[in-house]
Amino acid sequence: MFDTDNINDNINDNINDNINDNINDNINDNINDNINDNINAPCQLCSTLITLTIT
Repeated sequence: MFDTDNINDNINDNINDNINDNINDNINDNINDNINDNINAPCQLCSTLITLTIT
């Protein structure tokens, strides 16, 4: 008789691994986006103020 339990367990493990990988990737992407936004926002503000001051 063919053991399908082990195959199903492996499939479920792979599905769960992929889901967790995708979740972690999305979390890391969001963290990096937020870090970049926080770094870039003050720079954009300063350059805007400098431009307004010059003009």
